[in-house]
Amino acid sequence: MSHSSNNSSNNSNHNEVRGSQRRRKETNSDDDNQPLFLKKCYHMISTCDPEIASWSEPDGQSFLIYDVNRFSSDIIPTVYKHNKFASFVRQLNFCK
Repeated sequence: MSHSSNNSSNNSNHNEVRGSQRRRKETNSDDDNQPLFLKKCYHMISTCDPEIASWSEPDGQSFLIYDVNRFSSDIIPTVYKHNKFASFVRQLNFCK
């Protein structure tokens, strides 16, 4: 009998997790429409050292990379499986 009560308790917890996942998806629906590459790119520029790259001033609608070598060796590999700046730029050009 205790085995079946554990099952119902596990099922209850499982349903709660699913419910919270549904809510999360509904509230982030705008983000879901963005390509994964752009999400990763936004995160990289927003969190990297401003001496390496930063958003443009004053509008922030573009970004500048000040140190391509450090960006390639330190920033790109934290998000992608490579450190090739040319591949990063090529992918960025597909997003126009």
